[in-house]
Amino acid sequence: MVKTRMTGRFDWKSPEIEATLAQGPDAYELYHSIPKVIRERIGYNSETKEIIGSTPFFVVRVDTELNGLGIRTPRLKDLIREEVAILIGADIMRILLL
Repeated sequence: MVKTRMTGRFDWKSPEIEATLAQGPDAYELYHSIPKVIRERIGYNSETKEIIGSTPFFVVRVDTELNGLGIRTPRLKDLIREEVAILIGADIMRILLL
């Protein structure tokens, strides 16, 4: 084996965004912070602690609610990102947060 001075110094490509579903302890609070008329077709699964469903009005309101925390919903350009596509899979009826 040839001795080299390589130490792993490469130009690593780290993701520009991190994506997650609207799931976890704050999902319940988020769900109930949205006016009932906007979340009419949206549900909350208490077992998985996940918001289920999606409408344009709901997504915009979620974006507004979470903006102050530095969290946002995906934009059109985000939908081509691999990390977003993996999370969504074939199920487009889920709320993603970035």
